[in-house]
Amino acid sequence: MTGSFLDILPPEAHDLLGVFGLISLLAGLLIWATGVKIARFTVTMLLGASLSALGTTFLPRLINVSPLTGAILGFVAGALLGALAFRILQGLVLALCLGLLVAGIYYRWHTPHQPTTAPTTLTAPDLLIPTSIFPATRAASAKFHFEPDVLLRKIGDKINAIPRADQKRMLIAALGSAAIALLVAFGFPRLTTWTITSLLGSLMILSGSYALTQLYAPQYLSYFPATPISYYLLLAFLFFLGLLIQHHLFPPKHPHDRPDEPPRPNLRPI
Repeated sequence: MTGSFLDILPPEAHDLLGVFGLISLLAGLLIWATGVKIARFTVTMLLGASLSALGTTFLPRLINVSPLTGAILGFVAGALLGALAFRILQGLVLALCLGLLVAGIYYRWHTPHQPTTAPTTLTAPDLLIPTSIFPATRAASAKFHFEPDVLLRKIGDKINAIPRADQKRMLIAALGSAAIALLVAFGFPRLTTWTITSLLGSLMILSGSYALTQLYAPQYLSYFPATPISYYLLLAFLFFLGLLIQHHLFPPKHPHDRPDEPPRPNLRPI
């Protein structure tokens, strides 16, 4: 962690970020240590809550029901979706994470890094990100003096600075990795749950602890990794440690682990 990711945020948002950092740290510890046990329930509740909020807002306009009824219908639909499609959802999450990871590794070690001095014109043939997709967010973020378009424009400029041939290679590598991740997720669902929860928990622990340290105890920032390589090594250590902890706390069930049946009485006639 070489730079301050808080530099792009206004001072007014730092306290709110501290709250999210604490939530990220505590939730990350829970997911990191017990994710394989709570993953399905957590996804079910999150989807239920999300669709409940949408149902409260939109269902009363569409089918003329009360907001409470819309919330209940939305929660039931989201909970059913989370319970029935959990394996598909975790496969998509693993595919997305692995695809982004492979693309990031390729970008870090196989593409030239040239600083961009001016925003690049966005053209269709390149892998570009639109920079004006948050018109409603501008008004909400005006009091913080922070424009989401600025961040998106910087990301777009970074992508546009990559040669087109490398963009295509990154896309092919990311899609191929995502396809392999989907196959692994459907073939080994429990291992996939271990992997996702351990990695997600490790990222949340590092991000939350770093944010809290930078906000409230910056004198201890020197204890955090100073280079990307050391950060990846620490992340890998936490990841494998989380796998070991979950495997020890919640070992996989095998057929031979069933309790022994009591001996049957001898009922042969005398």
